[in-house]
Amino acid sequence: MQVRIRKMDGISCVELKGKISYDSLEDFARVCKQDLLGQKVVMNFEGLSFVGSVGIMDFLVQLSALHRLGTEIKYVGVVGDFIRLAKSFAHTKNIDFQQHASDYKAINAFRKEEQGEAEDAKAENAESTAPETEVNQ
Repeated sequence: MQVRIRKMDGISCVELKGKISYDSLEDFARVCKQDLLGQKVVMNFEGLSFVGSVGIMDFLVQLSALHRLGTEIKYVGVVGDFIRLAKSFAHTKNIDFQQHASDYKAINAFRKEEQGEAEDAKAENAESTAPETEVNQ
């Protein structure tokens, strides 16, 4: 499996290609620890083949660790068989493999979430700084 990372608007876009193997999992684990922990990540599986791959469970453990340690991940190109397998594995059964059609659409989903959070914070701030008025009738 090959792992390629590029940054787009402060979001790490991870492109995975080839078959998962034990050898490639060491590199993937290193990349996860060094470059992805606590980040916003788009994980693109379009070039990934897991049929007949050795180490699929270890791969799922890495994804689980990323989620558990605060990495926000949006997914592109995850096939149904992979999701079914992940849902049957205790470590990853609760991961929401939220699908997006492309890296750009996943990035836009992150942006929309940020805008929503900013608007919520703005409204909360306005509420807390609004002067109190008393109405007498």
